[in-house]
Amino acid sequence: MTESRDIVLPKYFLLDKEQGGRNAILMGAPGEGKTSLLQYLTYLACRGKDIYGKPRQPQECLWRARKHDKYLEFFNLGIGKLMLPEGSDYSLLKVYDDDREQEITLDDLEDEGIDYALYAGSQDIIRNLEEGKVLCILYPGSAIEETAFYADLFSHLVDRKSRKWVHICIDEADDILGPYSSDSYKVQQKFINSASDFRKTMVNSVFATHDYRNLDYRLLPKTKWHMYKKGAKRMQGEPTKLKQDYINALQLEEAELVFGAFFDKFTYPPMKKENRLDYKLQTISRRFEVQQEGP
Repeated sequence: MTESRDIVLPKYFLLDKEQGGRNAILMGAPGEGKTSLLQYLTYLACRGKDIYGKPRQPQECLWRARKHDKYLEFFNLGIGKLMLPEGSDYSLLKVYDDDREQEITLDDLEDEGIDYALYAGSQDIIRNLEEGKVLCILYPGSAIEETAFYADLFSHLVDRKSRKWVHICIDEADDILGPYSSDSYKVQQKFINSASDFRKTMVNSVFATHDYRNLDYRLLPKTKWHMYKKGAKRMQGEPTKLKQDYINALQLEEAELVFGAFFDKFTYPPMKKENRLDYKLQTISRRFEVQQEGP
C-alpha cells in the first residue's frame, strides 16, 4: 500500500486531538472477514501503528467478547486481558474446534496464560484500561441487559478524566443495538448519546454488522466512516463511483473505507496461524459460579 495514493486511510488512522475520534460502521456478508478486520484494526491500535506500519500512540482497547468469538488470539499476541463479571452465576467452558467441551475455572485460565480480571460494574472496566492492551469483555446476560451494560460503560468512558486514546470494537452490533422496541428505546438512546460524544473524548469505535439497516437508525448519523466487505449493502449517499458491483467483487482480505465523497480500497493480512488457538471460550446457563479456587 502506498500512502501517497490514498485520501481517506491516512486521515482515518491519524490520532489528532483537535479532530477527535472516528466512529465507523463495518458492513459485510457473513464469512467475509469482518471479525478478522476488527482484529487487525485492534492489533494496530494496541501496537501503536497505522496501516502503513508508521508509528502512532498505542491505544487502550475494548473488545466485545461474544461467546462464539475467537478473540483469544489477542492472548497469544500478548495483548489480551479477559474481563469476567464478578460473582455471576454462569459456567465457563473451553470449546474446541472438534466440539469437545471442558468446564474450566479461573485457575485454568492462569494455567493457559490468559490474563484476566473480574469486574463488578462498568467502572471496573475503565479502571483496567491500559495502553497496548485489549480488554475482552465477556458479558453473559440477555441482549437488553448487555445493551444497558454498554450504555453505562460508554457513559463512564466519555466522562473519564484520562486524555489517552481508546479504541472500541463491537462485533455483531445489531445483537445489542438493533431496531428498538418500546422496552429498549430508552436504554438504546443512552447508548447512542454516549457514542455521539466519542469524537470529542478521544474514542475511536467500529460497529460491525451484516447490513446497516439492522442497526438502530439513530446510530447512523453518528458514524461518518463506512467500511465495506464483500456482500455489504451500499448505503445511500456514498460516492457515485463506489458501485454495488464493486463492493460485491471484493476479495476476502480486501475492504473499502469511505468518508464523505472519497473512498480507498485496502488490503490487510490474515491472522498468522501460530497466533490462532483451537478453542474458544463460551458461557452456559446461570447455574454455576465462576470462582477462584483456593483460599
